[in-house]
This record gives sequence, structure tokens and C-alpha cells, in this order.
Amino acid sequence: MPQELGRTIHSIDALYDFVYTPELNLRMDQIEDPFSNSFHWVFDVPIFTQGLQVGPQLFWIHGKLGLGKLTWMKFIYKSRHTWDLLHNWRTNVLEIKASFFFHYRVTAIQKSFEGVLRSLIAQILRTHMDALSKTHRLYWDEYQEITGGGEKARNRYKAFKRSASLKPPFESFERHGNSQTLSLLAQIVTEFRSEDRPVLKLERILRLLLKQDALKMHLVVFFDALDEFDGPLDVISRFLKGLTQASETSATRVKVCFSSRPWEPLRAHFSSYPNFALEGYTITEIENYTASSVADWEVENLVIINPAPKVISRANAIFLWVTLAIRVLHEPYLSSPEKVAPALMEQKLQELPDDPFDFYKVTI
Repeated sequence: MPQELGRTIHSIDALYDFVYTPELNLRMDQIEDPFSNSFHWVFDVPIFTQGLQVGPQLFWIHGKLGLGKLTWMKFIYKSRHTWDLLHNWRTNVLEIKASFFFHYRVTAIQKSFEGVLRSLIAQILRTHMDALSKTHRLYWDEYQEITGGGEKARNRYKAFKRSASLKPPFESFERHGNSQTLSLLAQIVTEFRSEDRPVLKLERILRLLLKQDALKMHLVVFFDALDEFDGPLDVISRFLKGLTQASETSATRVKVCFSSRPWEPLRAHFSSYPNFALEGYTITEIENYTASSVADWEVENLVIINPAPKVISRANAIFLWVTLAIRVLHEPYLSSPEKVAPALMEQKLQELPDDPFDFYKVTI
């Protein structure tokens, strides 16, 4: 019945309010958008495009500190081209995209296993809630029209009889109320109301969503900075593998794309899966960023432009180093452009630490 559907939606709303917190999106929201067109090359890399479309259900992007993995992951998560690759027009499935960007320097919810569970459940439920709300409005309007009497209701009833439907029209709503989808959501609500530790409840709810056979669902999850997980890397690695291992009866299929530093525990788990290192692809981005940044200064004094090739050379493919170097080299020009000399720019460049995080400490 439509009333039962309405009650289920209300309960799912309460569950969503329980699992969701704005902190879950904080890391994504803090990331600057990538430099103009700097990452579009990825859609010309066969190992990436094929990995998303037809490869195994896990894809690993790795690179050392300072390469811009965070900005890169935001780009591919937000890009329409990514979802064009993932979408299969031949299948009638519910497509859901989700993400979790780890951040070890902030609150526990942004780096913990509980945070991962809350985020995934919230994003899956959000899609279900939107679909259910539309269904509820449609069914409720139809139900009111059929049971409300009047000429319109009588005409609808005659149409049902002509189509050889002898059961009262409202029974179609009862069948919907007993559907597999509502049964699944009822189980989720029961778990939500159980007296248990939050993590255990969240684990069971996520398992229900992944094992469900009520409707075909494709879930694609992007994780950034897996190495910033606040716990043993073996735990989060097994979790990612488990996400993609669907049971034979499940109607849910999961694909995971994640990034991290190439630490040995992660290599042990994922080196056999499709993967690529960002180091081999950042030099063009660095050249474009350096050239554009210098052009934006609108300087007439070529002294400040001369160090640009050395900046690119010393960057060692690390995007963070370049952004910090450009900032430091620009400061003398801002304060007294007429006093900028080649020797000063060369000195500034020589004083820059090679390690980007030593560099970062110096500049803050």
C-alpha cells in the first residue's frame, strides 16, 4: 500500500540522518579544481579506460607524495567522461557513484572504517531515497484518483476491466508494498533499530545492500589516499577486495578505483590488479602549469621567467614542489619588481629544498 511505502521512506530518511554528516564531504570540498585541462590526458591512456570498462573490479592509481593524486582523483570522479566510460546503455540497472577521500590530519570520521561505512551507506541510500520518493508520489496520486470516486475513477476502473484485470486496482499498490525492494529496506530499518555498536550495525546494513537481489545495481566507488586510513592497511585492503566479490545471487556489482602511495603492504595486495604510476604522466602538466603561472604574472621583466626551465627540471615530477616554487619566486617581484635581478632569482631557486615537505615547512 502507498501508506506502507510512505512509512518506509520516513524510516530510511531517519537512517540517512543517522549515517550522514557533512564532514564526510569535507575533504572533497576542500580540494581546488585542477589546472585548466591538465588531467584530460587520462582518457587517452588505454590501461585506465579499459580498466574502468572491462577490466577486473579493482583499479589502483599510485604515486609518491606531492604528485597531485588528490586533485587528480577529484577530477576523474567529477568528470562526465568517466561516467560515460562506466555507463552501459544495453543494461537496465541502477547506477550509483560514490566516493571516500581519506584525510588523516582531521576528524576520525574522515579516516576511520566507521567513516567509510557511513559514507558508502549514505550515498547508496540517497539514490534509493530519490527513486522511492518519486515512486511514492506517483503511486499515491494514482491511488487517490482510483479510490476517490468520480468520473475519472470510473473511467480508470473500466480501463482496468478491459485489460482483463479483475482484481481491484488498489491491489497493485499492495503488491508494490510487498515487493523485494521494500522487503530489503525493511530489513535495513530493522538493523538500524537494533541495539548494537554502530560499526556492527553499519557493517550489516552495507552487507544487506551489497547482497540484495531486489534490483540490478552497479556501484562505482572512488577512494583517495588509502594510505591515510587510520588502521592496519591489511584491514582496508581486504575491505576493498570484499566490496568487489559479489555472491552469485546478488544483483549488486561493485567496481573500485582507488589511489595511494605505493607502500609495500598495498603492493602486496594490489600489484596484480590493473594499475599505473602517476610519475610517468605529470611532466606535461607541470610544464603547462609553470608556463601559464608565469604568463599570469604579466611581467615585462624576463628575469623572473628565466628560472622556469630549472623549476621544471628540479620538480622531479612532483606537482606540489612546482606550486610552492612558483609562489616563492613570485614574491620578490610582488614586493619590488624593479629590484629583481638574475642573481636574486638564482639564489632563491638554489635555496629551495628538494623534498616538497621540507619545502612546505619552510613556506608556512
